[in-house]
Amino acid sequence: MSSPLRSACATALAQAKIAVSIGLPTAMAVFLVLVLSLEITGRTALLPSTLGLVGLAACALLVGLQVAVEVAAISEDGTDALRRGSSAATAARYVAVGLVAGATALFLLGVTGIGLSAALGAVRGDSLEPGLLIGLAGAYVLYRGMKAFIAGIRSERPHS
Repeated sequence: MSSPLRSACATALAQAKIAVSIGLPTAMAVFLVLVLSLEITGRTALLPSTLGLVGLAACALLVGLQVAVEVAAISEDGTDALRRGSSAATAARYVAVGLVAGATALFLLGVTGIGLSAALGAVRGDSLEPGLLIGLAGAYVLYRGMKAFIAGIRSERPHS
């Protein structure tokens, strides 16, 4: 395989990995938030209909894929990728990336808390290892992610 073709394949695979690992979970989270917000506000007329659910899923998928596009741009070009376009589009990108980063941090903190509480609850009886390993893994992923994020912001270059 030639070098340009290999580079193009590597770029396509990296973007597909970002779409699957970030875009789809984001779309699922947006879908759940939309459904919960409709239930909380009492507007559940859309939920029993197939067309309403397909519309909500399509909106959630578009948001998830847009987040994946922005993350792919950041991973290739650093934070300069957020500064393209008008000032309103730039502000929207910063808010979206901040919300995704905050939601990810909250999720990892929740996993860490669940794992550690399971480990501490198991001190009295059951096995300690699974909960402790889950908690430590969540804390380690959170630490590495925050470290890479801070290093990327300081140097304005993408870090893997």
